[in-house]
Amino acid sequence: MSSGIVELVEAFGINKGKHFNDHTLDPVRIRSISLYEGWLVDSLEVTYVLKDGSTKTANHLGSSKANVTISFSPTELLVGVTGKTGLPGYYENLPYLNSVSFVILDTETGKVRVAGPYGVGGPATAYHGTVFTVVGEIKAFSGLELTEKSDPDNALTLVFPESQVLSVKPYINPGGPIRPVPQA
Repeated sequence: MSSGIVELVEAFGINKGKHFNDHTLDPVRIRSISLYEGWLVDSLEVTYVLKDGSTKTANHLGSSKANVTISFSPTELLVGVTGKTGLPGYYENLPYLNSVSFVILDTETGKVRVAGPYGVGGPATAYHGTVFTVVGEIKAFSGLELTEKSDPDNALTLVFPESQVLSVKPYINPGGPIRPVPQA
């Protein structure tokens, strides 16, 4: 039996696939996040700065190739993640991760920037879905990566400590959904 305290977690995505936990690398900060975004936010690859100053890249891209990279300066920290899950009317109405944005704080200047939204679910007017917000310093990611020979063939689920989850609520666009057409 473990002697450590188990922290409750929230998962955003379909909650299927192979587990990963980049916290085991014991990083001090994130150097870059690369992800594959399209119809969904399928996968990611994160380069971490470790305590000794070296870097380590954790690849959770599956069969995807990154098409977006967010670079962090040495004074920037990831302090929030927000996104959407679910594409009503698509993918059997499962809560796939379809949009994500990263809130980045420059500890030297105090300026905040937002990278994203990435994924087709990005624009707030795109369609209905469930919006989530995670706040607090995020030094590493954990979750599940699903790779299958199906549609979609990659899917990402992000997992955060429940203590960092600010909100989870359905997004309702009063004008109704505008359903984008998936690109091949």
